[in-house]
Amino acid sequence: MKQTTKLMAWFFQSALFWLVCISSSLQAEEVVFDGNALSKFGTKTYKVTWIDRGPIVPVEHERGTMTFSAIVTKDMISLKNVTRMYLPDGKRFIKYDTNCSCSADGKLSLQKIDTKVARSDDIVLHSSQTLVEQDKISHKYHSDGKDTVIQEEWVKGTLIDIAVFFLIPQLSQKKDESVTIENVMISPNTSIRKTKSHTITCLGVDQSLSTDKQKLTKFVNTPKGEKPGITYWVDENGLLQRVLLNPDSRLDLVK
Repeated sequence: MKQTTKLMAWFFQSALFWLVCISSSLQAEEVVFDGNALSKFGTKTYKVTWIDRGPIVPVEHERGTMTFSAIVTKDMISLKNVTRMYLPDGKRFIKYDTNCSCSADGKLSLQKIDTKVARSDDIVLHSSQTLVEQDKISHKYHSDGKDTVIQEEWVKGTLIDIAVFFLIPQLSQKKDESVTIENVMISPNTSIRKTKSHTITCLGVDQSLSTDKQKLTKFVNTPKGEKPGITYWVDENGLLQRVLLNPDSRLDLVK
């Protein structure tokens, strides 16, 4: 039970990794998403690894997968994330589905979010739907046969966290360049949560992880007023290859 509770807590806390953002004095409203780049993103799956730092040497455990995909049409862009986290028996899992519908305006203005959490036997544990209407956002959460509705003001230009993840491959790989996004909203589970601004800075090619066949550029996320946190590595083709969520959790591109 403790391991399962830890797994659930890890997933919701790890949503923070999508908040990666960038400091060349660009404001959130100036960040433009390349529709062609989103179309080419396709589907990417990452292996989730937990690192158990024992008394002698660290031991790595594969705990699940995260799959991201983008579907681009003339009027709508759909950003999807499917996360599977294995339970301690290594066979059963909890699946988290998130589908964000955004306008195709270059800014990925959020319109709707649909989320569902289910067991490996397809039993739905809870679901939610978030709608943005002008200057208001409403979130309807369904669990145990009960509905909870939360409504609050919506700040124009706010990005959903998943959108930031798709932005990373489009960033400049020139050392010391960065971008700051002022308003980012974490995909809601039981409440609507917003964060302070985040800045992602390019640190240049990481020689410790690069090889003759693959050069990896390192980016670091720094929340306003805090120490640098989540770290990202992107290859020369703009593929996000690795994400270090914290010292004990890592994502690695599988396909």
